Amino acid sequence: MKKVVLNEILSGAKCKIYAYGTKSKCPVNNFFEKQKKERPEELAKLMALLTTTATQGTPTNIQKCRPLRDKIWEFKTPGGLRLLFFWDCGYLIIATHGFLKKKPKTPSKEINMASKLRNEYIDAKNQDSIEFKGSDSHD
Repeated sequence: MKKVVLNEILSGAKCKIYAYGTKSKCPVNNFFEKQKKERPEELAKLMALLTTTATQGTPTNIQKCRPLRDKIWEFKTPGGLRLLFFWDCGYLIIATHGFLKKKPKTPSKEINMASKLRNEYIDAKNQDSIEFKGSDSHD
C-alpha cells in the first residue's frame, strides 16, 4: 500500500483543508500551479472560497459548493474551476484534484477519480499510513 501524503492548504476556525497526494505527486498542487499561470483571477476566487470555508464553514450556496455523489463534493468558481473533495472527521476537507469544467454536468470520470482517491485515503487511514505536511503558500 502506498503512503498517502496530505499537504495542508488552509487551516481555519471551522476546518482544515488538505490536498491529497503521494510522495511523488499532488494533483491539487499541480492544478493550482497550472491555474496560477492560465487563470489567475479564477484561482484567486477559488482560494478566497477555500479561505472562507476554513474560517466560516462550508458555503450553503450551491453556486459555490455542492455535494455530487459517493460523498464527493465540489468547490465551484463562476469561470469553471472545480476542486473535488470529501470530508473526514467532520472538520477535515481532503481535496482530491481540480479541473476546468467545460460541460454543464460534472464529468463522471472526475467524480470516479475523487471516489477512488477517497477509498485509497480510507484504506491508508485504516493502515495508519497517512503523513501530514504543513502549509505551503498557494498565492
